Amino acid sequence: MVIMVPPDTWPPGLIELGPAERLDVFTRRLEEEQRAGRVLHGTVSVQIGRLPE
Repeated sequence: MVIMVPPDTWPPGLIELGPAERLDVFTRRLEEEQRAGRVLHGTVSVQIGRLPE
């Protein structure tokens, strides 16, 4: 899954938080941005192999 958000979406101080709290804070912010309609998301298919010659 690919998620694109506008600048300044990341909560301030996120990097200083512990892993569990960081996940909670980021998830809540992402949900707020999604409700406001500022998140683009989708899926991509990745194929690994050789390109045809």
